[in-house]
Amino acid sequence: METLGNYQIVNYIQNFFEGGKRTCIAKDKNGKKVVIKQLCFAINNSNWSGYKALEKEIKALKSLEHPYIPRYIESFESELGSCLVSEYIEGEDLSKQTLKLDEIEKLLTSILEILVYLQSKDPIIIHRDIKPQNIIRGKNGEYYLIDFGLAIESDKSLSLSSTLSGTIGFMPPEVLRGLKLGKSADLYSLGMAIYSLLSGKSGDRISKSLSSDFTINTKDIEKKIDKQFLNWLKTCLNHNPSKRFSSAKQALKYLKSIKVKDAPVKKSMK
Repeated sequence: METLGNYQIVNYIQNFFEGGKRTCIAKDKNGKKVVIKQLCFAINNSNWSGYKALEKEIKALKSLEHPYIPRYIESFESELGSCLVSEYIEGEDLSKQTLKLDEIEKLLTSILEILVYLQSKDPIIIHRDIKPQNIIRGKNGEYYLIDFGLAIESDKSLSLSSTLSGTIGFMPPEVLRGLKLGKSADLYSLGMAIYSLLSGKSGDRISKSLSSDFTINTKDIEKKIDKQFLNWLKTCLNHNPSKRFSSAKQALKYLKSIKVKDAPVKKSMK
């Protein structure tokens, strides 16, 4: 059986170095499953700044203690590159799941609470890659945020790391514009993940339907959801960061003041 460090590989989630990384599920010496993310800077055409970015990511991951964030276990060097080991979460990601609105409300509350925690850190931590594939629904119905790609600056904002980037269709416009990210960046990605779940569109399809100023047309979901929730979602999806909710805390407070529900059924004229 193939090994990586002190771990036996069970299977690869990603068995090739896409963007300089690959991911596998493995077992430790006690038979407990873990997730290993392997980064190869040579393949990723990185340099010393890439290595320093990884060091920052490791430092940030070590500081995270939240029940719905996979626990960071260790890091080590392999022949091909650096490896990050984290807790394995049993469940399924949301990339192929359909959720009812009451479940979407639970999902939003859970992820926003995680973001409130991340934004309370000093310096703040921005996930940068929130999408249905990075949200796992656990066996008891709880929601986890996985696959952190982090870089932190002393001014409490985030600059792009040379090791990891976001996903087309879910990354906020400020990434594509080469701007630094603030607290509202993850809110945009979360909003787009919800739009994807409601519309059934993949990230590629979403990116192709964006206007020149990165505005998304929400007409395909407007008949499905209540106006208050639609307005909440549109605020998250605003292409201008200053016009979104200023923080996860503010977005969560507003979400709790409304009801995530279906759009009212219009009565037919007699």
